[in-house]
Amino acid sequence: MKQHIDSGKEPIFIHSLFRSGSTWIFDILRRSGYWCYQEPYHEALISLNGNFELSLSWDQKTMEELRHPQLDKPYFFEFSKIQKELTGSFEKCISYDSFFDPSFCPQFDEYTKKLIDNALGRPVLQCCRSFGRVSYLRENYGGLHIYLWRNPHDQFLSSQVNDYFDTANLAIINAYNPPKIIQILRNEIGIVDNTHLSNTFEELEVLKRIPLTIKSRYLLFYTLWLYSLINNIESCDIDINIDSLTSDSVYKKQKSQAIEEHGVSADFAGCCSPQAWFSPSEQSWFCEIELRAHALFISSGYSKETLCKAIQLQKNTQPKRINTDSALARDASLARSIAFRYADSFALAQALIQQSQEEADQKIRALETELTTLAPAKRLENPNIIIIPDREMGETARRVLSLMRPMDVRGTSLVRKGRANDGGYIMSNSGLENAIAYSLGINNDVSWDLAMATLGCNVFQYDHTISALPELHPLFHWFRIGIAASPSSDGMLQPLDLLIEKNGHSDRNDLILKMDIEGAEWDAIEAMSMDTLRQFSQIVIELHNVVNKASDLLPKAERVLRKLYSTHQPVHIHANNWGSLGFIDGTLIPDTIELTYVRRTDHQFEKCYKIFPTELDMPCRPEVPDYYLGPMGCLPEVDEL
Repeated sequence: MKQHIDSGKEPIFIHSLFRSGSTWIFDILRRSGYWCYQEPYHEALISLNGNFELSLSWDQKTMEELRHPQLDKPYFFEFSKIQKELTGSFEKCISYDSFFDPSFCPQFDEYTKKLIDNALGRPVLQCCRSFGRVSYLRENYGGLHIYLWRNPHDQFLSSQVNDYFDTANLAIINAYNPPKIIQILRNEIGIVDNTHLSNTFEELEVLKRIPLTIKSRYLLFYTLWLYSLINNIESCDIDINIDSLTSDSVYKKQKSQAIEEHGVSADFAGCCSPQAWFSPSEQSWFCEIELRAHALFISSGYSKETLCKAIQLQKNTQPKRINTDSALARDASLARSIAFRYADSFALAQALIQQSQEEADQKIRALETELTTLAPAKRLENPNIIIIPDREMGETARRVLSLMRPMDVRGTSLVRKGRANDGGYIMSNSGLENAIAYSLGINNDVSWDLAMATLGCNVFQYDHTISALPELHPLFHWFRIGIAASPSSDGMLQPLDLLIEKNGHSDRNDLILKMDIEGAEWDAIEAMSMDTLRQFSQIVIELHNVVNKASDLLPKAERVLRKLYSTHQPVHIHANNWGSLGFIDGTLIPDTIELTYVRRTDHQFEKCYKIFPTELDMPCRPEVPDYYLGPMGCLPEVDEL
């Protein structure tokens, strides 16, 4: 249905695939005074409905990794200014489910219309998730439509900077009601079933585990590239080839004039799109896969005339690469071939692991079925082992574990503070001296508190279950108060935000937190403000009832751990062997877990290959061996960053 657009709000749409220079164009137009929405259909914008500051926090490291231009404002700055108007509008179906059929997602039009109507200037929508619905957007919203494209060889290599772009391409072909060419492509690369979950990030995590050889990756990419070129280049008012814009001054002038004729001013002078030199064998490799893709288009009903026209356009705009036989060019070509071989080896390993996992899952399900018939409570005779054969709970448990995935901290080491066995905690040795420590939960042990006081820390202690401290120190400040989400009527329970304010620490950023409050931690952290959370340079926490109360607690545990993960990075994990061990849908997870976090903004991190427990750990229950967790740092990455 044709949407009414107010005068002065005629939208400018920029349509492209990933890694085609669209962020550069976006930045040019933003600096020219337009109200520019960066990737308005990006799945991360689901946070408009809640904690949007997570999406604003993409940092310098992200820009450098993606080789984006230096932006003067965050990627999603414009959204933040109208968050109130957009709250509740972004739905999961907007990003990928309705990629080829917007009618599948009624919220798509509502959300797009709100972006245009609430823009504080002429709106620009820079889209990498619109090329399947360009005609729909043009018909319903009018405005100026620009098609931005790049040669497929450099664009594909650029997309291999991480695994996100291949996964996003899989999400695109996973859309509902795809055209025939996409259905044929799915069969060609061996994807039989669709994967549709209620959460986009969980869906992407499943898609990321699909093993793709490097040839399948390029076939996937190139088919989408050619589909977009054929269907969109003539549907748009202007097409801009970023390679020609880089190397051809005449072309640059022509496109500048063309865009000015539509009332848009933009300075393309600084365009510089990287262009590699490819060896003859690499060119043959690309050609072989492209021929496979051409055959798919013919089999799906595209005419030879249409296909030849697009192929000729691809050839005409191919960069004029310098023919070089330099050592650097040869080394670059060799490096790509090595990277491609490793990618294929990884895909093979992924397929074998997947096959083994499926076989293991079958055996576990058979065992769980047997256990269920023998023990209605789903518990083995050993009270320390709990079996929960629930697939949905298992998916949540795996996400919870990923949120505990430790990383190593560059330039620092870990130390143990507190007594041997139960009561000692592993911490980073950075920033411990003369800090302010909060010790929540004392019982009969102040060994950690004494270790912190020895370093010159004032230690503020809270425990409403004891009548006196087991040991005193001049730097101890004990209060017979417990920690809760909100104050109790008798004043015995207080939220941590309020206690920090009462102590005059609201402006400190060197706080250290130790929390062992027997299950109250979940509500306490969920209620804690983000400002308070950011005040802690380190957090050591014992998490309780992850398995014993899994049916009620796991969703909250995921929310709380995501909150912690947004500001702090886990650097150590240890299972308290006083607690149970759970197998939730075959996933091993302890009931009681000790975690150490450091503030993300204070450090740089790298992958952790340690085996847990480490040499610093001691069993909390000394007469029983520590629970083996293995290489926890090798768990899959968290789905929402």
